[in-house]
Amino acid sequence: MPRHLTIYTSHRDMRDLLLSAAGDEFDTSVRTMNDALPAIHQRQEILLLDLTDLHDADSVREYLENVAGRTPSCRILFMVHDGSVLPESSLLRQYHAEPLLPPFESRNIHLSLSRVALELNEDTLSPASSSPGIDVGRLTRSAVMRDVYRKVQMVAPTRTTVLLTGETGTGKSYLAKLIHQHSARGNRQFVRVHCGALPESLIESELFGHEKGAFTGASKSRKGKFELADGGTIFLDEIGTITPAAQIKLLHILQEKAFERVGGERLIPCDVRIIAATNEDPAALCEQGKFRWDLFYRLNVFPIEVPPLRQRTEDILPLANEFIGNFCQEAGKNIAAIHPRAAAALEHYAWPGNVRELENIVERACILEETDQIQAESLPLELLAFRPDTPSMDSPRSDSLLPLHAARTAAIEEFERRYLWTLLQSCGGSIKKSADMAGITTRQLHKLMTRHHLDKKSFRLRNQRNS
Repeated sequence: MPRHLTIYTSHRDMRDLLLSAAGDEFDTSVRTMNDALPAIHQRQEILLLDLTDLHDADSVREYLENVAGRTPSCRILFMVHDGSVLPESSLLRQYHAEPLLPPFESRNIHLSLSRVALELNEDTLSPASSSPGIDVGRLTRSAVMRDVYRKVQMVAPTRTTVLLTGETGTGKSYLAKLIHQHSARGNRQFVRVHCGALPESLIESELFGHEKGAFTGASKSRKGKFELADGGTIFLDEIGTITPAAQIKLLHILQEKAFERVGGERLIPCDVRIIAATNEDPAALCEQGKFRWDLFYRLNVFPIEVPPLRQRTEDILPLANEFIGNFCQEAGKNIAAIHPRAAAALEHYAWPGNVRELENIVERACILEETDQIQAESLPLELLAFRPDTPSMDSPRSDSLLPLHAARTAAIEEFERRYLWTLLQSCGGSIKKSADMAGITTRQLHKLMTRHHLDKKSFRLRNQRNS
């Protein structure tokens, strides 16, 4: 049974565009904006609001608040003239609302509508009727991660483009592979491209290939990653780092399903599913002029935000035990459990490096451990002493669990890490500025940051969000 869609617009040309975008998949009705608020009621399922006549964020926020108050369970899509008038993302989540920004194209609007309908259909499925394949209960105990896996399970069988966002080390690459494995393309190529690791001068050639003689050193034609992924899935990690020229070509692939090699003139058809990921805020990159809005809209058809490990602490010990089992199988060791002291340290640590940091620390502990349990002594000292969310130095500490010499070392480690954390935060992640303030070289600062698992990008992102 088709979902009911109500379109509200006062413009005839927009009315025709939106009706075309809805097609025959929805039970669609159209009203003018003048009738919108009085006519909205709780039984409506999907609202598509044309708010392009509102020119400031306060007006848009107030209108969405009124709509959400009348129909709190309804899904809302709304159109605005540009991103500068968007309310805070937390409010949009609260109102079950998401924006549509120019250019307004029938295909993009249809994809957004179809995704919302898919999510509504999934919400009404009983556990017995939901599609099999992903054992969510085995993968996570966290409610927020169960929602992530639910979205993965929903989108995997489709051809829809997916944008994964979240901090470094949260498992975006794992989810991209999971989406591919549970799709119709699961037995075809999965090509991962770490865009941030590609030199700026070579990124176009790496992605799209080149013809012989296209540039100095191009002695023969070469296929790019998109040709190698034909029929399968390409995963573009750190998508926010690609050059403007590469962004234009990627936009063309998403629109036309074809591309040209560097130095070539022939259009090459491309049947590939795109999954992109970034640890930055893509909308902020667009506002800074570093990323194209139109490409962002194309990639953001089905966004999935992956929460940091500190927001899903229920998963820390199950993940640690899984990593222990994997390492012991490879290394031939026999470690069966985690000592309660070590478990408490793992659960109370903030994990700035997320799942990747947990895996590395567990591997290190397995190498050091000589018993059949991971002991606290096999963990880095900062796990036993550091609490990033501790409000003051007077808060309870775990140093009393350690011998005196170990407690002294842990206190120094804790001070050093707190100092670096505060320093980098105050300098917005700037390495040079932080090193100058600390009176050390940038090389020394990099070593300290590596030792304490601190990433400058997280401080830059935090600084952007607080500005």
